[in-house]
Amino acid sequence: MAAVTAALTWQPGQPARALDDRLRQAGATPSLAPDLYALVDDHLTSTLEVVYPQYGGLGRGRRDASVMIVARQTWRTAAGATPQTRELTIDVRLRHANRRWAAESASVSAPPPLAASLDAATRRLLGNDGVVLPAAARADLLSGAIDPRLVRVLGALSRTWRIHVQVLRSGHPRNVYGTARLSNHTRGQAVDVWAIDDIPVIEQRASVASAVMRQAAAAGADEIGGPLDPDGRNGRPPYFTNDVHKDHIHVGFEVR
Repeated sequence: MAAVTAALTWQPGQPARALDDRLRQAGATPSLAPDLYALVDDHLTSTLEVVYPQYGGLGRGRRDASVMIVARQTWRTAAGATPQTRELTIDVRLRHANRRWAAESASVSAPPPLAASLDAATRRLLGNDGVVLPAAARADLLSGAIDPRLVRVLGALSRTWRIHVQVLRSGHPRNVYGTARLSNHTRGQAVDVWAIDDIPVIEQRASVASAVMRQAAAAGADEIGGPLDPDGRNGRPPYFTNDVHKDHIHVGFEVR
């Protein structure tokens, strides 16, 4: 993630527009630049803090991957000015060559249009302190594009745990990685959870991850992936586990 951090970090006296140079110094290709240039303004300073990098997909043979980054950019327009902050969700594509991973491209999610009205459950979720939402996920809810069943599941989980959402719809690869099959995230029918009670899933106790997955199933979800299979039944529905889901819990609904 050093390449994305370097692209959006500069200090007084460093030219903000020297994006290609910063990418090369971080070992990345300038092909990352097009979407990132849209985030570069002639501010005095800018820093990017990665909140969490999560797998969006891993190619066969582990030669390519998608990593979804939630990051926080803070900048000052002038010396002494009040810092301004925005949250970003970025889909970074990586390729493995010469014994190292290198960032090849980056797509920044754009907020969808706001819905004319929202149902009561979605409004409650937006005000629920037990569900921590990055800006892109909050925008997805405000657009009305998220399946009400998923809204209910998140509400149910929040009654027991503090749930940190990584991505709903915006920022996730459109298709299931490496396939032509549309992702249930794109349909607004899936969510990725990166932390439970402020502890990343990858560091959380297996018993807690298992309990969250079981509660999601009890609340109606029928596509639940994570770092383990609670039933130990070799991936039989609704649970599955694989290398991509070691760092988060995926909760979704299959297409009917």
